Amino acid sequence: MGDITGIILAGGKGSRFNDPNKCLRPVCGVPMILRVAAALQPYVSRIVVATTKAHGPTAWLAKLWGLEVVYTDGLGYEHDIAQLLDYSPAVIAACDIPFLTPDHVAKLLSRPAMTSVIGAGGYVGLTWLPRHDTSSWTDLIMPELRDVDTKEDWLSLAECDEPTYPLVVEA
Repeated sequence: MGDITGIILAGGKGSRFNDPNKCLRPVCGVPMILRVAAALQPYVSRIVVATTKAHGPTAWLAKLWGLEVVYTDGLGYEHDIAQLLDYSPAVIAACDIPFLTPDHVAKLLSRPAMTSVIGAGGYVGLTWLPRHDTSSWTDLIMPELRDVDTKEDWLSLAECDEPTYPLVVEA
């Protein structure tokens, strides 16, 4: 597969959630950002957390778990992707897709061109960027994926039995 970067977007305002650090909220006992990192890890050579200077706790947790941290403007998904093009080939995942699995990532990586995933409620913030070219893309439907936009979304996940994948950390 080559050197693929996993990028986790974790610099949003969290306005619908009322908490800019929503990716630190646990789902099935594990912070969402770490669940996403663990799903990406089997297919990427490194994981980068893209956040803003205002998200100190998120950057701290990422560094604690050995993830790289880069700072973006945090002006939205498309704008952040534009700032991260130099990392391609890359899988870009929002930090609030707690039930992302390695199988989802594998399916996405099988696509030959830039591809964004449509989940249960629309685009979920998961994109395959094989090259710097963002002029055209395709969509991939994964109706089982959903993102956490609101506290109600998060609370609905309280009683979950989804697996948590291990995040391997080099000592």
